[in-house]
This record gives sequence, C-alpha cells and structure tokens, in this order.
Amino acid sequence: MKEKKRLPFLLLGAVSGLLNGLFGGGGGMAAVPLLRASGLSQQKANASSLGVMLPLATTTLLFGIFQNGLPDINFWPLVLAAIPGGLIGALLLPKMKDSWLRQLFGGLLVFAALRMIFFS
Repeated sequence: MKEKKRLPFLLLGAVSGLLNGLFGGGGGMAAVPLLRASGLSQQKANASSLGVMLPLATTTLLFGIFQNGLPDINFWPLVLAAIPGGLIGALLLPKMKDSWLRQLFGGLLVFAALRMIFFS
C-alpha cells in the first residue's frame, strides 16, 4: 500500500485506539465511516471494523483489569449474553442491505449521542 493511502488508516487506528482507551468503546464506530469512505460496502466496513476492534478491545480490557480490576456487578452475565447476540448479528450481516445497515448505524449513533447529552 502506498504511503499516501496508508496514512488515513494509521490515523483511523490511532483515533480508534484513543476512543476505546478513553471510553471503553467507540473505536469501531469511528472506524466504519472511514472504511466506507475508502470504498468498502457497509457490510465489509462493519466486518472490518470488528476485525480491528478485537485486538483493540482485548488490549483495553487487559489494561482496565490491571488498573481497576473487574467490576463486581453483572460482568460475566453481560459477557455470556453478548456472545449469542454477536453470533446472531454476524449471521444477519450478510443478509442485510447496505441501506438498512447505514440507517441502523446512523440511528444508533444518534441514539448514543442523545443519551450521552441528556441522560449521563
């Protein structure tokens, strides 16, 4: 990959890591729009974002555990319930139209923003 084409992805990686480190998430949401802008379909951008997030989330989790320990309340039930949800989402992803995914993704961003502004 040419140096000029690599720079946006290096910046994206840095921003994704920063967001995950600060907020415990959000790096994947930042990655999807740039991946879309690079020419990937919505489905491939979503899947690629997840591929980036796995090592990033693992790193952030390990630092969080070493700094603060695991939370006492509801951590393991949340993890156990999230696994089937992730599997279902991965199975649904190839069946969804790009336009539906964009609308769902945009709606999620708006919901998250409003919730953070008014209810945090």
